[in-house]
Amino acid sequence: MEEAITHVSPEARVMADADDCLVLHPDRAVLDPCQQLLTAWRAGIGRTLHVNKTRINHPLEGDQPGLDFLGLPLRPYRVGQHQSGRGPRGRHRLGYNTLITPAQANIQEPLAELGRVIRAGQNWPQAALIHKLNPQIRGGANSYRTWVCQATFGRLDRLTWVTLRSWARRRHPNTSARWVANRYWHRQEACQVFATPPTRPRQTSLASQSDTASLRHAKIAGNRSPYDGDWVYWSQRRGPYPTVRPRLATLIKQQGGRCTYGKRFFPPC
Repeated sequence: MEEAITHVSPEARVMADADDCLVLHPDRAVLDPCQQLLTAWRAGIGRTLHVNKTRINHPLEGDQPGLDFLGLPLRPYRVGQHQSGRGPRGRHRLGYNTLITPAQANIQEPLAELGRVIRAGQNWPQAALIHKLNPQIRGGANSYRTWVCQATFGRLDRLTWVTLRSWARRRHPNTSARWVANRYWHRQEACQVFATPPTRPRQTSLASQSDTASLRHAKIAGNRSPYDGDWVYWSQRRGPYPTVRPRLATLIKQQGGRCTYGKRFFPPC
């Protein structure tokens, strides 16, 4: 497939995985022949292009900017000069940042599962419901923490709160909304959370997806390898390292590879 595309233009970039294929090129006139070649190639193996998923669009312009590849919405956003990404080797600013956010279709099923658990636990004690919801909330948040997901997490927390409010009002239909809120929501660190009363032997509170910190992976510098013996770099990046004591490796990772007093980076070994 890549050989067929390079006959059209050597600048066309092709990314394929299983049944999904993506062709990138700065010239729109090149993409139409590429689509014809892909159609002919797939017809030779007994496959056809999906009508609803096959489209040609600009990443920044049009009604549906960006693209969806392997269930990951990729879209560049125009930003100011001091916030834009840089080109190869950081020589020039691009004027936009490319962000990968969770797809709406991927978050509908976890949200529906939370709703099913809440409906099934209409007669459960509050602590039992919280213990049932927390693993699912934390698991879903950890699955998407490597993407740009804070706005999505805030929306999910809001929808979960609305469902829990209906759960609480249904249990006490003849009481006021203020009484219900004071019964099931309590203040923790200057915010109201769905939790059991603090007078219990152990207070149980509902986990929040927004509390899950985003995880950003830094690119490995140069031609480094875990077998090169540079324990300072790999302790700073991973934490544990075979030849370094766990306590020392943990401290190096927490400090970002620099001294806490002089703020200077440790030299490579």
